[in-house]
Amino acid sequence: MVLLFFIGIICGFCSSAPLGPINLWLANAVLEKGRNAKFLPYLSGVILSDLIFAGLAAWGFKYASKFENFSLYIALAGGLFLIFLGTMSIFRLLKNDAQDIANGKTTTYKSAPKEFVLGMILCISNPAFLLFWTFVMGTLNKFHLSPNTIMTLGVFLFGIAAGDYLWFRTLIELAHKGKEKLGNQPIFVLRWIIAILFIAVGILAIYKTL
Repeated sequence: MVLLFFIGIICGFCSSAPLGPINLWLANAVLEKGRNAKFLPYLSGVILSDLIFAGLAAWGFKYASKFENFSLYIALAGGLFLIFLGTMSIFRLLKNDAQDIANGKTTTYKSAPKEFVLGMILCISNPAFLLFWTFVMGTLNKFHLSPNTIMTLGVFLFGIAAGDYLWFRTLIELAHKGKEKLGNQPIFVLRWIIAILFIAVGILAIYKTL
């Protein structure tokens, strides 16, 4: 079980590390709110969704995937949501100039429940997580390491949660250091880039479903 825990840490870290909407939104929050940002609700939503995917893959996600165009519908909904997020980010940037944002005068505060739901939606709407955990469980099965009991699955999921948090904590610290070195104006430009990337990723996700 100890081995499964450490495998879980590695898999959780790897599942969260690729550049995507989840990391883009987290980086944007750091650039906008700095040390005052409260990331726990958002990260809790992301990590819970990641654990759900891993659990489904462990106990037979293949049954859900039999539904026709299952992942395509998820990608389409996620793409539309990303375009919405990017558009709203641009509207906020247009309302607040660089100096206001640098002084912490923002309009993007969300309650903890909304941040939690946002984290879940961004994770659930990304079919890549489903594919990743299906691949991981298939690989573990080949090496006879599958978490086949409730106890071993619990240990594995706990390791995944630790790996997820380890990556996000690393990303937050890197973003903080980057913000301190870059200054105000470059941060404002980076937030525009992130907003545009949201829209671009959303359009790409929709395009792949057509």
